[in-house]
Amino acid sequence: MRLSISEINELLANDKFIRPMEMKVVSRTEEEIVIEMPFSDGVKRFGDIMNGGAIMTLADVAGGFSLLFDEDVVNQVTINMSTNFIRPISRGPITARGKKLRSGKIIGYSEVTIYDGDGSLCAIANGSWYLYKE
Repeated sequence: MRLSISEINELLANDKFIRPMEMKVVSRTEEEIVIEMPFSDGVKRFGDIMNGGAIMTLADVAGGFSLLFDEDVVNQVTINMSTNFIRPISRGPITARGKKLRSGKIIGYSEVTIYDGDGSLCAIANGSWYLYKE
């Protein structure tokens, strides 16, 4: 699927689950996608740090979308994802870099690094996604 940045942002804006997180793609290549989102009240937990589930959602989106740039891939769903939380996030914008590691016949693999507003590495996620192809 060859989507432009504006087309991906439209998909994110129209997804009822993701829309409140205000994710936006800021760049992409054939191997990597960069997504930013604000550090808003909707993703905070007590202690004014980002909720782990919100971090994993951002990682899932970045990892899955990093696999959509092969010509014949039309969609993807998560099979498995493992996240290591390195430090709490308390400042935005939050940046996720999803990097395609391998895209096979039906399964793709991606690594996602997540940074806080200071540019500090806060989480690393690795996962596999089932690829729907034309």
